[in-house]
Amino acid sequence: MSEAGKLSDGTGPERRGAGDANARAGDANTQASDANAQAEDANAQVGDVSARAGEVNARAARAVAPSAELGSAASTPLDDAVKLIRATPAEAVAAFDLSAVIARIPKPGKRTDPDSRALLNGFVNPETLDAAAFDDAADLGERVFRKHLYGYLYPEAWRLIREHQRAGHRVRLVSALPEFAVAPVARTLGIEEIVAEPGAVDFAYAQGGSNPLLTNARFATAINAKGSRGLTFHPRRAPRIRDYLRTIVASIGLILGSLVGIARKATTRKRQAMADGLMHDATTATLAGLGVRLRVVGAENASSPRPAVFLFNHQSQLDVIIVPKVLGGNVTGVGKQELTKHPVFGPIMRFVGVTFIDRSDTAKAKAALAPVVSTLRGGLSIAIAPEGTRSYTPGLGEFKKGAFHMAMQAGVPVIPVVIRNAGEIMWRDSPIGRSGVVDVAILPPIDVSAWKPSELDRNVAAVRNVFEDTLLSWPTDLT
Repeated sequence: MSEAGKLSDGTGPERRGAGDANARAGDANTQASDANAQAEDANAQVGDVSARAGEVNARAARAVAPSAELGSAASTPLDDAVKLIRATPAEAVAAFDLSAVIARIPKPGKRTDPDSRALLNGFVNPETLDAAAFDDAADLGERVFRKHLYGYLYPEAWRLIREHQRAGHRVRLVSALPEFAVAPVARTLGIEEIVAEPGAVDFAYAQGGSNPLLTNARFATAINAKGSRGLTFHPRRAPRIRDYLRTIVASIGLILGSLVGIARKATTRKRQAMADGLMHDATTATLAGLGVRLRVVGAENASSPRPAVFLFNHQSQLDVIIVPKVLGGNVTGVGKQELTKHPVFGPIMRFVGVTFIDRSDTAKAKAALAPVVSTLRGGLSIAIAPEGTRSYTPGLGEFKKGAFHMAMQAGVPVIPVVIRNAGEIMWRDSPIGRSGVVDVAILPPIDVSAWKPSELDRNVAAVRNVFEDTLLSWPTDLT
């Protein structure tokens, strides 16, 4: 009410002062209500993503329902171990001997440098290792892990470690080796404690049945011990002669399939139709040459809605074959600048319209992604790995926000494409493939249209949790 209105009501100075105070209090309450409403909106947005994670978890739970009880006919010993972990209170402590994490230590090759050779030999004879003997022991440990060791990490160990961490348990890596030698292993698996003597623990995992670590735990699990009721871990298999031959056949199939696919659609005179033909025929021939079969759940989510930003977790070079195969046509991608120099992938990816980014320059990378929004608005979907690089384990790296910014700006949903086993079929830094089965789950779309920049970190973390939930509790049905 105006000042003139107040005077015409005959209110005195004191009444007017009280009215002003009440008005100010009302304004404050309105502002507080607005703030609460905004907070509720933000929480609702995050809740929508979390609800999506809950839906996936519920479906996964239904998928494994027949093995709900320990020792049931449908459950595996690893399933039972996971259920025990999830049922144990958060204050528990789990200790993994290095032998339960790494399948074996490879022998140094003829071209292995002297320092790396000394460290690899030191894994077998720890007393020979001395950090002072190396110019940069920490850097050496990292190099040896990335070049020689990562391929021998047990996938089952990663799963159990992650289950312990999600249950709130403390996880320790047990090794008599100097810290610089095993720190990269611990860091890659997310383990914060490295100890030589773990003390009393609730859970213990070690190779064989006679490891002393197994005598001091409430729940002791022997790994790959003959005649034991422990767990069987399956190491990633090193390539054999037939794997090299299959890879050669697959590479030829990739090239010939690309040419056939383009020729098959050339009469349309439409570049996108030819690109779709290339991706279909090239990916089909490559997977057939390797002897790789894809087992897909949620395939219906690949076709609708479109356009969309398809997010996939990245472990292997094989991912760039798997993703276009399961998504079908009318999709392109985003790749690292280095791929332009690849003699096979470079020309193929340029033909299908892949956008290349320079990961070493954040400003250039953002600028390169700007046209992708126009691509999405034009009706073409995008496939991108939000981690930005391949993982050393079946686990996930940090999700970058670029893909989500693109989806928000273009007004399209994001659709998670979760890949399991690709890192076992073709190791992270290896061009050699092995025959086998790769599981793919295409999850329901996630609407990002109402997301706010201030809540992006929380929403991205929620989407990442959807990926991890799926990897840990694999669904057999998403309907």
